[in-house]
This record gives sequence, C-alpha cells and structure tokens, in this order.
Amino acid sequence: MEITVPSLIAIFLAGFGIMLCLFVGIGLLFRKNGQFYANLFLGLLLVLTALTMLNQLLAMSGIYAQFQYLYFIPIIFTYSTGPLLYMFVKSKTQVPFVFKRWYWLLFVLPMVEFGFYLTIGFRSAEYKSWVWRNLFAPYLRYVDTGIYILSTVIFLVLSYRLVHNTPNRLWAKPVYKW
Repeated sequence: MEITVPSLIAIFLAGFGIMLCLFVGIGLLFRKNGQFYANLFLGLLLVLTALTMLNQLLAMSGIYAQFQYLYFIPIIFTYSTGPLLYMFVKSKTQVPFVFKRWYWLLFVLPMVEFGFYLTIGFRSAEYKSWVWRNLFAPYLRYVDTGIYILSTVIFLVLSYRLVHNTPNRLWAKPVYKW
C-alpha cells in the first residue's frame, strides 16, 4: 500500500478516535460514581467500538497485508453495537434500572460473532487465508454486513421508542443553584 498524505491523515484520525474511545470507555468502566449500568454499557460500547475501529485501521494501513497471521484476530465486535446502545438507553430511561436475566439474550449474537473470530483468529496464516478466499470474501462478509446493519437498525428503533416514550421529567435539565 502506498502511503499518501490523505491516507496518513485518515490513519492519524482513526488512531486518534481509537485512543479517545479507549480512554473514555475505560474511564467509564472504572468510574465509581454515577449510574453503574449506564457507565458499564457506554464504557463497553466505546471500548468495543475502539477495537472494531482498530481492525479497520489495521486493514486500511496495510498491516494485515504485511502480517497475514493477524487476519481474523478477535477484535471485531460489530454485533455488540446495537445491544449495548439499547441497554445504555434503557438504563438511562428506566429509573431505577434493574438488569433482568433475559437481557442476556440480547448478547447471544455478539457472543456468536466473538466465538467465530476466536475459533479462526489463532490458527495458522494459511488456514485464515483459505477461510478468507473460500468463505468470507465471497459469501460471509455480505451476510456479516447484513446482520450488522439489520441488528443495529432494530436496536436503534427500539432505543428511539424508549426515549420517545419516556416522560420528560427524566430528561429535564438539571437546575443549578449558585
């Protein structure tokens, strides 16, 4: 891959975005005050988004092309975007928020995605290359993208409905006394 000024700018901005997501996400995960579940879900969303962006950065910068053994490393968490965003909105709109057992079902698809990349990610470069040429590139990447888009749109609609149906008192501006 030839490095040009626009690609350097894109790599820099992507790297900056990744670092920002990681720092803020980790900060939220270790935050002691505030709403525990809201901090947890938003922190996880930011950290997993940063890892997914790192995957794109590795591909865009040509690192994957140079080091093919890095293909399919388990840092892609696209399916977790929708459920984590929905749970964040739910934890902010339902006060007090209680995490129910059935909420774990929302994370089945992200766990399947993680399991897929985990089973392939630590194999030989030849096996990963075969999976890419024969399965992922011709078929699975389209299925993967379709599932990601459909899942995210469904959870965005559900999140919108939660916000739309929440009484205004939860979203009222705080009154500061000086």
